[in-house]
Amino acid sequence: MRIGDISFVPVDALVPHRKLPMLEPIWRDCAQVFRSYRDGVKHSISRCVLAVPDDWTPRMPLSDATTTGLARAANMIMLAAFSANTYGHVNSWCANAQMFQLDIAVFTSPPGYVSISHRRRDGISGTAGARWGYPLFFIPRECAGTLPITVDRRLAKAVGPLYQTNPDLGRRLALAMPLFGLANTDSTLVGPDAELIMMAAAFDALLDTAKAKAFANRVAELMNSYGSVRVSGLVKRDVRRVSREETGASSWLHYAWADEFYTRRNMLAHGKDPGLRQWTWEWYEHLAMGSFIFPLLVKLVLAGEGIYELTWDDKARCDAVDTLLSETEWFFYRHDRIGDDCPQEKTRWSAVLARAGRSRYQRESSEVSRRLAEETGHNG
Repeated sequence: MRIGDISFVPVDALVPHRKLPMLEPIWRDCAQVFRSYRDGVKHSISRCVLAVPDDWTPRMPLSDATTTGLARAANMIMLAAFSANTYGHVNSWCANAQMFQLDIAVFTSPPGYVSISHRRRDGISGTAGARWGYPLFFIPRECAGTLPITVDRRLAKAVGPLYQTNPDLGRRLALAMPLFGLANTDSTLVGPDAELIMMAAAFDALLDTAKAKAFANRVAELMNSYGSVRVSGLVKRDVRRVSREETGASSWLHYAWADEFYTRRNMLAHGKDPGLRQWTWEWYEHLAMGSFIFPLLVKLVLAGEGIYELTWDDKARCDAVDTLLSETEWFFYRHDRIGDDCPQEKTRWSAVLARAGRSRYQRESSEVSRRLAEETGHNG
């Protein structure tokens, strides 16, 4: 997999890697280095992914530009991983931003000593002179219990060259991703209020918006063809800020959600107590929907630029947004599955997505059959 001029190559420390000839002279060194990386129970991590810049050779120092490119590429991989997240399933892959931290370490060959650098407000600091193997690098505890993640390769391929082919959009996405990451660390360092503010900032950077109405209008512009539930038809929730008499773009639930999401952000960012008013969606629901819809909006923006073609699964997820927003208790265990059309799905969230996927697949299949019939001159 490539992101710009950086290749991401899966490797196994126990098996010499043949896809990267440049590493063969130092492979034994690399295998020894890998032993310093440990999982949550202190076991060595042998299977990993190497990020290799095109212009890099062994014993070549990393420039600031290369380090920046590596961080940007890691953020794009993070976006592709979040795009493939499966929320609402007990034993499923679910990436968080902690998995994509960038650590810069330089070691001698053969591995003897290591220096580790990190940023400070007053410049760059580091630790040097330690024997390799001390310190150990542990996987963050927020990642320790997660299954191996999957990556949306089509999205990764689309955003890979974006910084060169569409610099304006590339810069906006490059700025949005670290903000989105801070909103999705799953750590205690960033609390829910700060996560929501960071999430809104990520949307602002991506969509070039700065106010509640502007954000809601931009979301509506991208999502309107996938609207499925209007505010006037809402039963399980009471929408506070959008009139049930609204028509047009502002009558869809995704518009109401976007407007309320940004309104809550404004109250938090300006030190106001969100408990002073009533909300249609709880704070944790806003965060869950924000994490789910952000990759979809990225894809819709890219599709509008002719850079990405939506798949039927992408469209199914878009179809599901309004229905999800109309439901409650997204991730609670469903006790009403008997007689349901998706009895295998244990949460309302996963059931809505399953139904949307099945419906979209049927529509896409029917459309393909219709086109084939037209092309062959048959009506059956």
